[in-house]
Amino acid sequence: MKNLKNKYFVLRHGESKANVAEIILSHPEHGAHDDFTLTQKGQEQVRESIRKAQLSGLLDEKTIIY
Repeated sequence: MKNLKNKYFVLRHGESKANVAEIILSHPEHGAHDDFTLTQKGQEQVRESIRKAQLSGLLDEKTIIY
């Protein structure tokens, strides 16, 4: 078997409206509402995480983020 060179990272999302409301969403159907999107702070947290990962060399232009 070849040695693969893929790297996988798992990162939890930033603060969401459900987090602020102290609602636990354990089923995708319940979490797919516009009501539970990321807050402005959560969006900034995600951008900052990506920026730090890029500066540290973990992420490059080939990186795909889902």
